[in-house]
Amino acid sequence: PYDVASLGGQGVLVADAGGNDLLHVDNRGNVDVLAVFPSELVSTDNIKALVGCPGSGDPLCGLPPQIPGEAVPTSVAIGPDGYYYVGELKGFPAPTGASNIWRVSPDASWADCGSSPDCVKVFDGGFTSIIDLNFGADGTLYVAELDESSWFAIEFGGGGVGGTVNACDVDMLT
Repeated sequence: PYDVASLGGQGVLVADAGGNDLLHVDNRGNVDVLAVFPSELVSTDNIKALVGCPGSGDPLCGLPPQIPGEAVPTSVAIGPDGYYYVGELKGFPAPTGASNIWRVSPDASWADCGSSPDCVKVFDGGFTSIIDLNFGADGTLYVAELDESSWFAIEFGGGGVGGTVNACDVDMLT
């Protein structure tokens, strides 16, 4: 689990980064899978640049132009509409601009995100390494990104360029 949102007396929501899913855990510890987030084909350009390709000789330079990247859900917030919003980090190869935000119905059960009407993208990419979501009192969705160069730049690349907090109008999209 990476993030938790309270449902009051109804338990909690858990953004499960390891399982690429959104879970509901009730007050007795029973776990239900609400949604499963898909891997997507993403560019390997960022990771190649971070390791100094083509001249570095790093084995990552041999990656194809695109490979599947896991969603890695890292944040969950309950919107003013009662739906659950989930942000993703986007795993290896740590692409920039490929992290999505999903809107999950509170009635979802084992929804396959991207193909189920119970789990749809509200932002199809445009973010890098999302680590938190929160709604303001006016309904604005705030999205925190770890680093504009990706999590890989911080963990393995020797530094990054810094993260951001973005204000998003979800009402325009739903």
